[in-house]
Amino acid sequence: MLPRSKVSIEELVALAQSKRIEQRDKLFENIAELFLEDHAKLSDRERALMRSILERLLHDVEMQIRHALSARISELPDAPIELVNLLANDDISIAQPILRRSKALRDPDLIEIVRLRGREHCLAVSMRAGLGPDVTDALVSTGDQDVILRLLENTDAELSRRATEYLVAESARVRRFREPLVRRDDLPPDLAARMYWWVSAALRQYLLKTIAASELDIDDLVEDTTKGLTDAAAPQDPSIDQTALELVERLAERSELSPVLLIRFLRSGRVSAFIAGLSRAARIGTSAVSKVLYDEGGESLAILCKATGWSRSNYGEAFLLSRRFCEQSVVPPAVLDASLRFFDELAEKTATSMLRVWRRDQSFLAAIDGLKSAGDASPQPLPTAKRA
Repeated sequence: MLPRSKVSIEELVALAQSKRIEQRDKLFENIAELFLEDHAKLSDRERALMRSILERLLHDVEMQIRHALSARISELPDAPIELVNLLANDDISIAQPILRRSKALRDPDLIEIVRLRGREHCLAVSMRAGLGPDVTDALVSTGDQDVILRLLENTDAELSRRATEYLVAESARVRRFREPLVRRDDLPPDLAARMYWWVSAALRQYLLKTIAASELDIDDLVEDTTKGLTDAAAPQDPSIDQTALELVERLAERSELSPVLLIRFLRSGRVSAFIAGLSRAARIGTSAVSKVLYDEGGESLAILCKATGWSRSNYGEAFLLSRRFCEQSVVPPAVLDASLRFFDELAEKTATSMLRVWRRDQSFLAAIDGLKSAGDASPQPLPTAKRA
């Protein structure tokens, strides 16, 4: 504990002139005490002078004295910032109480410490209560995985959207980030869904290596489980009106959603009802069916029809009607023959397997691709903090 009794100017001068270590310790203690008690009364010149003296004495003073001073001022919200910053930049054993608890440190002070000091100082800062997004951005910018992990575990630290997006992207590469990210209450729902897909893609890789099952079966299992967590819906074409969707649901409930009825929709120009119906039958999004319908070659439509049990004649009629919407009002016989031949030669098992792939959630597919490429490239980091 620092002494409470004040010393005279003459005594301070005598202590300053002495070369004995114990006298320097006493001088340091007394100037620090003077700084603490009278800092509000000191002029800028006096404060600068006292800081300069303390800086010169700091590393010659016993560790025990510096520890005691650090522990004391870490609990003082109005401690002089010059003294707080001096000790916050000291050896980590001295700085830690200040970095963890001192309310005198402001965001600019903390950011400077993160940028100029080593990882131990950054680890201490990452555990502070009430960290704001400017400071957490600086901590993320260090790129130190241990620092980032400690920060993610600090539920009282506020992460910026930009930093969170970066860390979610990095979690495809850095396994350690996944669990603490998912457990954070402030993880935005869209990024939480993305996180679930990253974890699912990683689980998929593990299952492919460890169990005897086809890739498609594993994908079905993993994707269905993850969709249950994220409540992800199939992408919908915004041009498909609600009336068409409701009609199709009623028809499906009455088991009236047949290929003949869907062709009738297409023949009468009710394209939305056709797309909604085929989407319902194939269990893929209306956006995917729209792309199939307007596919110039017709192969995608053949795959979809074969996989959902359509006959050759039903497919042929749907193909001819669909050409109206591809600006092909007249279909050359050779084109129709080629399309029907493709349908005939397409095995139902092959078409079904391809449809299963089409049903994959795009987030799931993106996560798989991301894991495959994670070793080749990583997302652009936040601006790198300058380190000493």
